[in-house]
Formats: sequence, C-alpha cells, structure tokens
Amino acid sequence: MSQNSESIPKNSSYPWLDQARQDRTNRTTDLGKRAIDELVNQGQDVTYASVSRKSKEIDPEGKGIHVNTIKNPELHAYYAQHSLSYKKNQARNSRRKARKEVSVTYDFTDIKLDRDVKNVRKRYRQMTKDELIEKLIQAEQFIALNFTDWLSEQFGAFPKD
Repeated sequence: MSQNSESIPKNSSYPWLDQARQDRTNRTTDLGKRAIDELVNQGQDVTYASVSRKSKEIDPEGKGIHVNTIKNPELHAYYAQHSLSYKKNQARNSRRKARKEVSVTYDFTDIKLDRDVKNVRKRYRQMTKDELIEKLIQAEQFIALNFTDWLSEQFGAFPKD
C-alpha cells in the first residue's frame, strides 16, 4: 500500500525531524572540519574530493561526507579559509571579471592574409566569451561598412543615363 502524499501536510513542522536534521548537520560539519584540519596538518591539498575521502577515513561509522555536503554554508566557509585551490580559483575568477569590464576596439585594417592561423586560434581561446562577442560584433560592423562603401563605388562607376 502506497502512502498518499496529500496525507502529510507540506508546511507542517515536526520537532523530532528538526532535531534529527540539526544533529545530522552538526555531525557533517564537525566531521568536515576535522577532515580539513587533518589534511592541513598533513600538508595535503584541501579539495572537495580529499575532504570527502579523509572524512570517510576518520568517521567512526565509516560513512564520511559527500563532496556536495561541503557546500553547506558553515562548512564551505571553513573550507574556503583552508583550501589553496579554492583561493587560486577565486583569484583567477576575479582577474577574469576585471578583464571583462575593459572594452577594446579592434583595428581590422592591419590583418594580414598570410598570418599564422594557429596562433590566432590560440589567442582566441584565451579570450573570454564577452571579449569574443565584442570582437565579432565589431568585425561584422567593419564588414558591413566596407561592403556598403564597395557597393557605392561599384554603382558610382556606371555611367548615368
């Protein structure tokens, strides 16, 4: 016999359930912090995977914590303080954000036909999506303007009757 979902009110509060959730949250937070501390003391990298692995080693129940559990706000703040890879990632992202704000105008008149396309691809791969979009829009504007100029020259060459 299956349970009817309408029989359990969705917004009801069960004190025993709240206590169980709080106990589980405290357990995972404490276990995560202990795992991070051990990794730091052993001089190992503090990553989501290493914290999860270490928590399984030190957990008396052998369960440990899942990598997504580290995203719990309290545990994540502790993780962010001790993880070098997290700090490097944050620094890299902040540099990217700073770069995005710069609007550059490109000069398409200096492009040579015999340029090294491999290097161009490499340079484009290092650009952010916003930078590539800006460059593409400017290239389209340049092409449209030059095409309009070319058309007017071509039709201007015909004699008027």
